[in-house]
Amino acid sequence: KELLEAEHRQGVTYENELRIEGPNKEYRWFHAIFHQSLKDKATLLKGVAIDITDRKRAELEIESLHQQIIQSARYAGMADIAAS
Repeated sequence: KELLEAEHRQGVTYENELRIEGPNKEYRWFHAIFHQSLKDKATLLKGVAIDITDRKRAELEIESLHQQIIQSARYAGMADIAAS
């Protein structure tokens, strides 16, 4: 118990990606990093959240293009087999 309390006094850093729905029902992605610590029985939070929505959209586009390349390669392989 003492070790856990000491860790909380020193603080714990958290890092995560979050998807949050805005008031217009559009989802945005955030990369959040924050540090939690205890001071005089109060929990302190300090941190930052960075909007990474454009990066997430680009990642989805890359994955979609990758799947299209795989599918095209399969079709090309079938065409080679059919021609022989």
